[in-house]
Amino acid sequence: MTTRAYSPLHRLGRALLARGGAKVRGTDWWAVLVEIAIVVLGILIAFQLDAWADRRAERTAERLLWARLAEEARGDINALDNIIGEHLESAENYRLLAAASADPALADAYRRRGRDGCNLLRLPAVQRQSSGAIGQAVGARIELIRDPKLRRALRLADAKRVFSDRQLDYFRAAFDRYGERIEPHMRWTFTPSGAVACSVDVAALAADRAAVGLLPKLHRDQRTFARYRAAEARSLRSVERRALRLLGRGD
Repeated sequence: MTTRAYSPLHRLGRALLARGGAKVRGTDWWAVLVEIAIVVLGILIAFQLDAWADRRAERTAERLLWARLAEEARGDINALDNIIGEHLESAENYRLLAAASADPALADAYRRRGRDGCNLLRLPAVQRQSSGAIGQAVGARIELIRDPKLRRALRLADAKRVFSDRQLDYFRAAFDRYGERIEPHMRWTFTPSGAVACSVDVAALAADRAAVGLLPKLHRDQRTFARYRAAEARSLRSVERRALRLLGRGD
């Protein structure tokens, strides 16, 4: 019987297969599976740690945003409260001036208001702490705020702010025209301390029927703007309350 001749390459392959088979048969597959499980588990734990760190960073950023919103809302509320006071003071001046123009006996009562007369021809804007229409530290980052109540409060405050600012622009042109009739009857002086003092020549104003006729309109405009600003302030108080509640500092 003749022996089959194998090529060197074939013999090398058979030798490798035989050695590999012996090694496979001698492998502890349980240990291999445990090692693979440990590697997979380590990868999964790493992914979870990364996700946890991302969620924690998001929560931290959101809490910082809540705190910033509460702070800026409070600053804007204070600014609005001051402006509301100016509007109401101006409205009261117009009311008293109209009464004094109709009854000279009331002119002295108006004059005794002193420097308040400087607040006649004013329709002031609000110098807010926040940076834009609910730019209040939010802007494009509003998506960071997951609380639906706070998001609604921010949108409402935004709408109130835009409305009152647009109304201010609308009324100012008419207000300036009306002021041109009142200002000729105003006297501006400086006190010894350098402060500005204002007074109105009530007798001259009373003789200018066109100017007197504008006083009720100016009174209404000032009170209207006080209402607009008050509505804006209320919406900001809702933002402040909700932000503080989320921070655990509210009622």
